[in-house]
Amino acid sequence: MIFTDLRHFVSTLEKLGQLKIIEGASCELEIGAITEMATTRPNAPAVLFDSIQGHEKGFRVLTNFLSHKSRERLVYGVAEELTDSEAVRYWKDRLKEVKSVEPCHVNSGPIKENVMVGDEVDLTLFPWPRWHQRDGGPYLCATAAVTMIKSVLYRKEPIILGYPPFLGSSRGILSSRGILVWNELEALGIPNIIGVNYSWGMTIIAIKQAYPGHAMRAAHGALGGTAGYHGRFVIMVDDDIDPFNLNDVLWAIATRCDPETSLDVCRRIWSYKIDPRLPKHKKEAGDYTGAAAIIDACRPYHWIDEFPRTTKISEELLKATEQKWGKFFNE
Repeated sequence: MIFTDLRHFVSTLEKLGQLKIIEGASCELEIGAITEMATTRPNAPAVLFDSIQGHEKGFRVLTNFLSHKSRERLVYGVAEELTDSEAVRYWKDRLKEVKSVEPCHVNSGPIKENVMVGDEVDLTLFPWPRWHQRDGGPYLCATAAVTMIKSVLYRKEPIILGYPPFLGSSRGILSSRGILVWNELEALGIPNIIGVNYSWGMTIIAIKQAYPGHAMRAAHGALGGTAGYHGRFVIMVDDDIDPFNLNDVLWAIATRCDPETSLDVCRRIWSYKIDPRLPKHKKEAGDYTGAAAIIDACRPYHWIDEFPRTTKISEELLKATEQKWGKFFNE
């Protein structure tokens, strides 16, 4: 579906029953707490805050807009029946076809329904939440730089997008770094990448091994690129493991990873200043390097044909069974 604007998206979510409208909440921690609470619900609804305390009705805040798989698929135009791996592959290939659109200059538009210039600028007109208890105050954006605002243009009944860094909030597979890591691995000439899942500093790569060292080459490629360098762990799994199913991944680690030979620690890896694990003395010295671990949970290539088989049914049989009998289990 192609959305004409944010309001079209919001109205669509309401029709689909994926939007909760909350009135009377406070910018002082309440909006943040409700947002985090909503992400823990099974359907993780989008939340539109209106009639916010201290602000006019119509000055709204939208949160959790991408925190559920179905909404992310809706925004990206990806079919919901695709598996996570299939969806990521589809979107990765679509990105290669993207062509830039020339800007169209116009004299007016909805954004000029309200204009504040110079001394008229009043940022307190808008609801800026204090998301977390340890925040120093309400946040207009994520940067700590001083910004001089000379004018503000906004629509009637504006909607502010809230994108706070809560655990699970606004994090999806199509908007994560996984696709960027995948593209970088392909650019390095590493073949047979089946899927890449990047989440919270952990990169999980599924690969169909073609030669000795194939898995480790991919793991080091992920650490050496610009998309996955902040990661703490790279986990390699075989092509029969779904990298988006953490139960599958943990099972592979427990049954295919030998702690003596399958764990590598890479030191002096490029990190960043706000890395929570970076020791104080390294920050003070400007040494923004850390360590990353590679967990090889693939079957050993040199005896992969002799490795014990699993009882798991094939993906082809699973899909055929789902198509024929899945209707009996739909809730």
